[in-house]
Amino acid sequence: MTSTSPSFSPSTFEAIEFELTGFTVQVTAGFLSVFPRINTSSEPGIASAPLAAVVREVQAGSYSAALSEPTRFLPGQLALPCGLPSARFMPSRLAVAEALSGFLSALSKGSSLADGAATGNFTVLADWIRSNAAGVGGVTVLGGPSSTGGATVSEAIAEQLALGGVGKRTEGSGTIRDFVAFDVETANGDSGSVIQMGVAVVRGGEIKDRHSWLCRPPKGLDYFDEDNIAVHGITAADVASEPPFAEQVAKFIQVVEDMPVVAHNARFDFTALDRACRAEGIEVPKMSFACTYMWARQLQLGLANLKLPTLTKAAGSELENHHDATADAVACAEIALWLMRRQGVDSVENLSTQLSLTMGSVGAGRMRNVRYDPSAGVSGATEGSSAGGSAGAGANGPATPAKSRRRKNPKWDAAKTPDKIPDPNPDADPNGLLFEQRVTLTGDFAPYDKGFLWEKIAEAGANINKGVTKKTTILVAGPWDSVTSKEKRARQLRDEGQEIEIWSEKDLFNALSLSPEEDSAGTPGSGGQSAAGFGSTALPGDDGQPPF
Repeated sequence: MTSTSPSFSPSTFEAIEFELTGFTVQVTAGFLSVFPRINTSSEPGIASAPLAAVVREVQAGSYSAALSEPTRFLPGQLALPCGLPSARFMPSRLAVAEALSGFLSALSKGSSLADGAATGNFTVLADWIRSNAAGVGGVTVLGGPSSTGGATVSEAIAEQLALGGVGKRTEGSGTIRDFVAFDVETANGDSGSVIQMGVAVVRGGEIKDRHSWLCRPPKGLDYFDEDNIAVHGITAADVASEPPFAEQVAKFIQVVEDMPVVAHNARFDFTALDRACRAEGIEVPKMSFACTYMWARQLQLGLANLKLPTLTKAAGSELENHHDATADAVACAEIALWLMRRQGVDSVENLSTQLSLTMGSVGAGRMRNVRYDPSAGVSGATEGSSAGGSAGAGANGPATPAKSRRRKNPKWDAAKTPDKIPDPNPDADPNGLLFEQRVTLTGDFAPYDKGFLWEKIAEAGANINKGVTKKTTILVAGPWDSVTSKEKRARQLRDEGQEIEIWSEKDLFNALSLSPEEDSAGTPGSGGQSAAGFGSTALPGDDGQPPF
């Protein structure tokens, strides 16, 4: 196996590409290669093996193209020959993995495909794909003769989105709607101790304005921690003569107007905004926001990590003054523009919808963070987006817009109960707190959705109840605007003598070894299994470190 890219002439480049989760497997006339689905200006990390060597290993019987199917939370794997790294894939890419497995299995002795691969005949390779994998979204033939009459394979974007997959699209050329990128720096470990706000204003698809506001932090939160100073370099003396936060945030609100806002790890920045306003005794501004970190997680870009400098470099730029709020806001805007163009959408809201993410909000009585929610997605490009086809040999064209669902009440959507109840794990630790308990959830459990928590509770050996009954032993009450009907019923039953415990969401998170503060920023919990897209841990390709 080599770690360098096989050489080819771009003008005559011919290849078959299998787009899996985070990585693409590429077959040319001479090589089988594995590389990230996006290239950065750093080393792309291509691993390749001669196709003739692949054929020999398959025919020698020392390689089997068996694959393990993915689950809701864990990717499947397909081992590759010649020491190449295994190909990982989520459920939306199962058909692609099966097509690749079939291709490799067909390299056995006596097959015309094996003869074509051994002799470097790309026409034979392409014909096999056109005959056996036509219409599989994520399998693409690049170049190659088309005289054999087989159907050309190109990525069916709408089909993949309907299955929950997100494939790389041709970069859209339409105008992107205006938005603002936002970042804050703080004086200490309290997120409300805001000392700098930075903004980049995007109009007409370009960064038009930059703003930076230093400020004195809110009273009671105005001490400076050496660790924070070491990160951003701003001291108490630097802001001593600056206006207070309340005065500077008014300027920020005036710049934002009614535009959507994006931030990288938006949970931190908007928690800071919300808490600082409350500490100052002023009204929290009403804003909707998206998170570029969550976008990147959902897209599974195959990068070493999803930190701001890494994504900025992937977007074709450099972050030279990291942890200056304005520099970070500009970098966030560049990442947002890159991802929107990459996915062929024209607005912050449309990309969030495409990736099954809700928009966050502040200023409506409580803060709502960006969260994964399958009901937020649509089966195709959202209305107003300019989705293009893949860069394959087939015709490109916009996907048919699908009507986005109007969400009548996001508060209830956040706390809704899933339809399917998972079965308890009979082999769970019998000494665990949840083993053989009957558990009901009520309220909100951000950053996790109830479907994910149900799976974790069932894994611990508990039975899940949708309602509170005389068999319920634990009710977990997450935050809510008032006491829920389930909690009232549980308290009533307890007063009547039933042995029923009422837990807070923190009690449940501790029992499941989940760490919501870390998970909302992409850091794995101390014991949580990777649960892609549910806020629990980082996706494949993420290093599990905070996204700063």
